[in-house]
Amino acid sequence: DSRTEHEVLEFRGRERWAITAFMYRADTVASAPTLTSVPQILVAIASYRDEECLHTVDALFRTASIPDRVKVAVLDQSDHDTDGDCVSAQAREEWQTQIGVHTLHWSLAKGPCWARAMLQQCLEDEGYYLQIDSHMRFVDGWDELLMRQLADCQKIAAKPILSTYPLGYHRPVRANAASSLRRSLVIAL
Repeated sequence: DSRTEHEVLEFRGRERWAITAFMYRADTVASAPTLTSVPQILVAIASYRDEECLHTVDALFRTASIPDRVKVAVLDQSDHDTDGDCVSAQAREEWQTQIGVHTLHWSLAKGPCWARAMLQQCLEDEGYYLQIDSHMRFVDGWDELLMRQLADCQKIAAKPILSTYPLGYHRPVRANAASSLRRSLVIAL
């Protein structure tokens, strides 16, 4: 559905690209979800020296219809003496029980696929799994929108997966400038 907006952010002056996937447990989506019956969403973020990660985490919670259902697992691959924090102090305070940050010095990183595999180990009993890059923004209600799209896809496919290759991103003047977002096409597999 082309209404799902999110962007890949520029990194240190260079354009970046990303792949995003949204999946669910087999017993989760039997029908269109309701706000009271929806399981949690684990959002996995592999961050490699990315100064935009803290804005991404803030945006996840700020734009979710129900922030309480969002759990975030971050693999922060950086140098904490020089790169800064991957999760803002405000997010740590407001959503501390919903954010797990695993740290690794950037020199020990083994690539994005390895980092994403490590984050998949954080999946517990959450009904949904969203894998994103550390430099993205979201439309209001992204959580409900993705769950509705997934439920709609189940009408024609037994085990759909939503996936996209987001458009390139040019950093807005303000970190939360939603008006600068362009739409990415989400594909059901």
